[in-house]
Amino acid sequence: MCSKRKRTIKILKKKIKIGLLGGSFYPPHNGHIQISEEAIKKLNLHEIWWLVAKKHPHKTFINEKNFLERVNEAKKISKNYKIKIIENSNYCDDKYTINNLIKLIRNYRSKNFIFLMGADNLINFDKWHKWEKIFQLIPFAVFDRPEYKNKSLSNKCAKKYRKFRYKETSAKDLPFLKPPAWIYFHGKKNYIKSSAIRKKNENEN
Repeated sequence: MCSKRKRTIKILKKKIKIGLLGGSFYPPHNGHIQISEEAIKKLNLHEIWWLVAKKHPHKTFINEKNFLERVNEAKKISKNYKIKIIENSNYCDDKYTINNLIKLIRNYRSKNFIFLMGADNLINFDKWHKWEKIFQLIPFAVFDRPEYKNKSLSNKCAKKYRKFRYKETSAKDLPFLKPPAWIYFHGKKNYIKSSAIRKKNENEN
């Protein structure tokens, strides 16, 4: 049994390790780059895939009309990094993250995926469609935003899956752990939000 488990781990470690960062990317900004770079370094990933949402279940301004604009802007800002922009409608078309993730995992069996998010998203994660299934489908890496730390770690999701949270020292093992498995990365960085940039641009105009 032990030797069989070792062989399984060996096979898993041969897979390409990909971090998945989803969002509206309206607009894409340096905060997205920072999380991507940090994820590659801490989780020992080969690259990051940005999943640009074609539409959003709650944000009507995220739609197909500005999809190509958001994709092109994402390509521009990420061109010098190990970041791939996923614009294939098969993986961006559905407004629910769970459905896009299922299709990705099913069609890329040679990859080990990790779902990436900022701490602000974890706060309301229990409002996401089939959020528990997402937790049980893919390992998670959550990146600190100091102003959201207390709220994110005391919310419904974090409490329910507390025993499946691993220490930061286990980061490089996360791609090979069976979900549910997640890590919260503490840090001093203050990632700006797309909504803050949009508001600033609106005020300037």
